[in-house]
Amino acid sequence: MVTHEKIVPKKERINRSTCLPFPPPDPALTRINARSLLLLIQARPPGQNIPRANVSRKTPLVIAPDTVRLALPRLPPYLLVTMTPENILPTYERQAKGFDRNRSKALFERVWLDRLLAHAPQSTGKRRVLDLGCGAGRPIAQYLVDRRVEVTGVDGAAAMVALFQENLPNVRVFHEDMRGLDLQETFDAVIAWDSFFHLSKDDQRAMFKTFAHHLAPRGVLLFTSGPEDSEVIGNVEGEEVYHASLGPDEYRALMAEQGLEVLRYVPEDPECDFHTVWMARLAG
Repeated sequence: MVTHEKIVPKKERINRSTCLPFPPPDPALTRINARSLLLLIQARPPGQNIPRANVSRKTPLVIAPDTVRLALPRLPPYLLVTMTPENILPTYERQAKGFDRNRSKALFERVWLDRLLAHAPQSTGKRRVLDLGCGAGRPIAQYLVDRRVEVTGVDGAAAMVALFQENLPNVRVFHEDMRGLDLQETFDAVIAWDSFFHLSKDDQRAMFKTFAHHLAPRGVLLFTSGPEDSEVIGNVEGEEVYHASLGPDEYRALMAEQGLEVLRYVPEDPECDFHTVWMARLAG
């Protein structure tokens, strides 16, 4: 049975009904960072309105195509956001140690990990879980190992893989890009927590075939996304990082194409640090 819990969006979300009445920007100028926004506001011509945006320090600024577009004539190139999906792995390569040190270990994800284990089959002696974008292994992989789960980690950043091996020396981990991954084995569950959403929208669409390919019959998929079709520029250890999300309807359609039934979907779950979380099960 599908459970869809509707959550009221956080107050920090940008009001998309207003925008600067500047000349239409170049189509490429769809993302501008927070510093640029402040400079735009300071430099606006007299009498021009500005968008109403209440963005907290912890909330990335959302500037998506067909929503809010900001531009000024002769905007200096260095103000434009240059972060793209291709920059993600090099960024995490540089910032691996800081990320591991500062990443929350409060395990707010626990409620979803427990739901995953409650629904996942047990095809062998231990449940087998594939953690895509495993990072340094703390706290998610570590929690699963403590629950007697056989974890396999995959991360595209070699520095993250090295830290994973230090933190969990007895757990298997691969230095691989999740895109096009083929481990030639299946798992009782696949997790892509705070990793899948760093991919471009086209790469996300292609990933559902990869997810299904690595799931055993009735295996469970758990991943996080954004609550709507958008692009977000976040921050890791002082560097900008790209995030993208498709709309909920498109995610459902992509999963249905691969035989994945949505078990639970909670946008901006207040019990999970306002993460938008999906859980689905492969037919079989």
